[in-house]
Amino acid sequence: RIHKNSAAFYVIKKICRLV
Repeated sequence: RIHKNSAAFYVIKKICRLV
C-alpha cells in the first residue's frame, strides 16, 4: 500500500513525466 504522501509524490512524478 502507498501512503498519502507517496501517492501525491507519485502523481507529481507522473505529471512531470507528462509535461
